[in-house]
Amino acid sequence: RFSLNCHQLDRNHMGDDRSSVFTDSDRESVSRFSTRSEVSTMTSSRQRTKKSSGFDSDTPNAPLRVVEDASTPNSAKTHRRTIQQHVQDSMAQATLNGVWNPNVSILSPRATGKAFSKFVSRATPITNAISYFNHIYHWQQPVVSSSYLIFWSLLCLYPSIILLIPPLAILLTLPRLKSAKSISDILLPVCTDETSPQYFSNLRTVQDILSHGITIHDRLTRQLTRLSQDNTRVPLGILGLSGLISAIAWIFGRQLIWFIGCMVLLRHTWLWQVAQKAVGAILEVIQTLVDVAGKVGLIKANPTFAADPDTLEISIFENQRWWAGSGFTGQVGVILLRAERKPWTNITGAEPLVPKEDMPPPIGFRWADKEWRLDESGPWMDSVLGIGE
Repeated sequence: RFSLNCHQLDRNHMGDDRSSVFTDSDRESVSRFSTRSEVSTMTSSRQRTKKSSGFDSDTPNAPLRVVEDASTPNSAKTHRRTIQQHVQDSMAQATLNGVWNPNVSILSPRATGKAFSKFVSRATPITNAISYFNHIYHWQQPVVSSSYLIFWSLLCLYPSIILLIPPLAILLTLPRLKSAKSISDILLPVCTDETSPQYFSNLRTVQDILSHGITIHDRLTRQLTRLSQDNTRVPLGILGLSGLISAIAWIFGRQLIWFIGCMVLLRHTWLWQVAQKAVGAILEVIQTLVDVAGKVGLIKANPTFAADPDTLEISIFENQRWWAGSGFTGQVGVILLRAERKPWTNITGAEPLVPKEDMPPPIGFRWADKEWRLDESGPWMDSVLGIGE
């Protein structure tokens, strides 16, 4: 464990000091505690795993795996062989006992690309719906957006109005049906020209939907991997929170739905900006009153922060890789794979950082100590250092 203390810099000499970095590793972490008067730096713990579960894995307790056990193909040639094997297996299932079964789909890149192209050509209703709601959301047609806001409020106050939606939708569609050749051209249009602007618009819509889905999945996975299965407080806390949310929804469900809908519809209006400024001013006044009450003695200060309320904790992590024959390697002369984390990152691995020796202290502070010390307190696990066992 290396420790490093910092003192606050004068305004004239600010930013003239040595530096240290943040990293996310398999694992070396460096934690720094800093105060305006003094910054103490606690550093880095190294948890070593033979191989992470994936190139972008954020799991700190990944199981140890040897390089030879990697299930992911490590070359383009191996990847092509794997695809060919899957194609042959699917064709064998389709021609079981020498009889072709048309109900069994063949897995092949050509069939996948053809199916995706058909899906994109039929995604015109999705594209039109998203474009229409974007116009309403951004208030490009204020009259229409205001009408939807009024309709949403009436629908929340009188839920029976929902029965009027189907006939209203039919009445709005009838004028367009007269000028169309068939009903499908209006309700379910298909873009047959793959070089038309509509096809590329559909392609962009599908790509955006897939990208948003992947982003949501990765963020949820990143948060869930930090939860420990042995910690019973988290499931109990989630259970209690879900019960509280269910009770609030049961009592104020209609009002909550109305409030959330109005917030979404008013997101890009001047009312939203005024509300943001008003809420910020109110919170600032409340914080000022709390600070004054704490100084007067009306509110008891938290003993954890009473001695040093301006203490900061900064963690950095060093990523390492296990190589056959050499084991875990340090940063000198080591090149991580392009798809993996950078040598120095934050705890999630998403933000690359410079080495800890080159990282400047927080603005207004300077390091008081000259050396880092290895953080041996966890919360990660390391069998070599005996952390978390």
